[in-house]
Amino acid sequence: MKKKKLLVFTIITIIILCIGFTKKNLGDNNDLFYFIKTGEDILKHGINFKDYHSFIDLPYTYPHWLLSVYIYLIYSKAGFLGIYINTIASYILLILSIYYVCIKRTKNEFLSSIVSIFCIFPIAPFICARGHVYSMNLMIFEIYFINKLIETGKKKYSIYLILISLLIANIHGTSWIMTLILFLPFIAEHIIYLIMKNKKNNENTFFSVERIRNIKLLMITFIIFALMGLLTPSRICYTYVFKVMQGNSLNYINEHAKTIPIKHPFFIIYFILLFATKKKIKLRDFFMIMGLTIMALMSTRHLFFIYTIGMIYIAKISNEYLKETNDNTLNILEKKIINNNILLIMLIGFLIIPGIYNFKVNLKDKYISEKTYPTQAVKYIKENLDYKNIRMYNNYNIGSYLMFNDLKVIIDSRCDLYLNEFNKTNLNIFDDMTKIYINYEEKFKKYNMSYALVEKKETLNYFLEKDNNFEKIYSDKYYIIYKQKAENSK
Repeated sequence: MKKKKLLVFTIITIIILCIGFTKKNLGDNNDLFYFIKTGEDILKHGINFKDYHSFIDLPYTYPHWLLSVYIYLIYSKAGFLGIYINTIASYILLILSIYYVCIKRTKNEFLSSIVSIFCIFPIAPFICARGHVYSMNLMIFEIYFINKLIETGKKKYSIYLILISLLIANIHGTSWIMTLILFLPFIAEHIIYLIMKNKKNNENTFFSVERIRNIKLLMITFIIFALMGLLTPSRICYTYVFKVMQGNSLNYINEHAKTIPIKHPFFIIYFILLFATKKKIKLRDFFMIMGLTIMALMSTRHLFFIYTIGMIYIAKISNEYLKETNDNTLNILEKKIINNNILLIMLIGFLIIPGIYNFKVNLKDKYISEKTYPTQAVKYIKENLDYKNIRMYNNYNIGSYLMFNDLKVIIDSRCDLYLNEFNKTNLNIFDDMTKIYINYEEKFKKYNMSYALVEKKETLNYFLEKDNNFEKIYSDKYYIIYKQKAENSK
C-alpha cells in the first residue's frame, strides 16, 4: 500500500509539472519548422539528398529523417496543438524513464521519486519537439541495458541495445556518436582492471576497480552497435560532431557555447550532490560522471546529459552512501509523508503550484509569436512579391519559419547544410550570413540577393537603413523588408 501511494504521488506530480513547464510558444524551437518541411519532402520525393528550400543548390543528408517524418505526420493531422501535446507526452515519458531506471538501479522508491521530480526543473528549458528529447530517452535505457547485460549476461539486452543504436541513428543522427561514448567507461574500467589485477589494491583509493563481467558479450554488442550507424541515409553519424567542431557554428549558436557554471544553478547543485557523499565509487561511474561533466562544460547543450543520465548516477551513489552509513533520514521522512494523508496531499499541492501557474501562463501564449517570427512580413511577401523566385537575405533564427511558409532561404537552423565542412562547396554560407554586416554589399552581390528581411534589432538593419541603394518596402513592430534598387541589384 505504501509503495502504491508513493507511486501515485510521484506520477501525479510528474504529469502536472511536465504539463505546466512545457512551453506552448515555439519561439525557442526554430528547428520544428524545418522538421515539418523536410518530413513533407521525404514523403513526397523520398530521401534523394536534395534540398528544396535554399535558393543555393546544396546537398542535404537528412540526419533526422525519421523524426522529421514523425513530426510532419503529427502536424498534418493535428497542427501545432498536436505538436504541443506530443511534446508534453515526450517530457512526461522522459521523466518517467528516469524514475523507472533510478528505481531499478537503487531499489529505493522514495529516493527515485525525489531525483525524478527534481530533474523536471533543470530539464524544462531543453524540452521541445527536437531530436535530443527522444534520443535521450533511449540513451537512459541504453545505460540501463548495458548494466543489465554485464550483470546477467542475457543476450536479449544485446538486442535491445542494438535496436536503440539503430533508432537513434535514424531519429537523431547528429547525436548518435554519444551512444558509443556511453560504452567507454565500462570498457575502460575492464582494461584498467586487467592492468591492476596483479597489484595490491589501495584501500584508501577514491575508486573501486572491478572486472566487468560478460565482457566478451559486451564487446560483441558494442561492435554490432557501432555498425548500426551505417544503416541510415544520413551518412554523418560518425563524423558530424567533429565537423561541427571544425566549423564556425560553435561561435554563433548559443547552445554550442561553453558553459559558465555560475549562470546555471542546477549545475552547481549537481556538483554539490556529487561530492557530498565522499563515497568510494566504481571507476566506471567516475568515468561516466566526469565525462558528462567535461562535455557539459564544453557546451551548454550537453547540460541536458548531466540533468538526465548524470542524475541517475547521483541517485545510485547517494543510495549506496545511505546504505553504507546506515543513514535512515530518508526512510523516516518517507514514513512521515506516506503515512500522513493530509501531509501527502499538502506536499502534492505545494509541488504542483508552479506547474499550474506556468500552465495558465502558457495558455495565453500563441504557438508562434510575432516578436520571434516575421508572421506579418511573410504574409506581405506572399501577397505582394514573387515569393517563389526572390533571393532574399534572412538571418539564421527565422530561416526555418520561412521554409515552413514555402519561401526560399539563404540560411536556416540546419547549420550542417551551410557549413562547407558538410556541403563540400567553397561557400561558407554560415559564416557569411552571421557576419553579413561586414562588407554586406559584396555578400549581397556574391549571393545575388536583392531583398532583405531583417529584425529591427539586427546590426545589418543599422547599415541598410542608411544605405541609399536600399529602399524600405515593408515595416512592422519587429521586422523590416528592404529592396535593393534596380540599378544596384545587377
